[in-house]
Amino acid sequence: MSQGTRSRFFAGPCSCRLDAESIFATCQRFAVDALETLGPAHSEKTYEDVLCNKLYAARIPVRRQASVCQTVDDHVVCTGIVDLEVDHCLILELKAGHSSITQEHRAQLQRYMRSMHASPRTDANLIGAIFLFSKHGVLHTWRTPGA
Repeated sequence: MSQGTRSRFFAGPCSCRLDAESIFATCQRFAVDALETLGPAHSEKTYEDVLCNKLYAARIPVRRQASVCQTVDDHVVCTGIVDLEVDHCLILELKAGHSSITQEHRAQLQRYMRSMHASPRTDANLIGAIFLFSKHGVLHTWRTPGA
């Protein structure tokens, strides 16, 4: 988004001009900060709240609990709800309280990515990632292949 562009997320002009990789790195840094500040054993929603507050403060657009839809036989079908969609170029699935990212977590994100790529509105540089706030106080991340 170019400087001075109006955003549906903010009342005033938005100055976010970061590319997908920079936004991913920023989100990862914010997630580490959230985990260090809060510590382990909080709910997914608590970490989501902190991440969103940090993104808003940095004037990076974010949508919470965004529906992912796909058209099947001329009908729109909701295929899931993504925890965070950041500036139309990053989808984040947040997990908390597990010790590792499972194959089920990966499959969920890959399903969302397939649906997002089927949408004509989606940026070709879309990154999908899982941030796991482990019960041991470590942030684990996983990105979709090819991202």
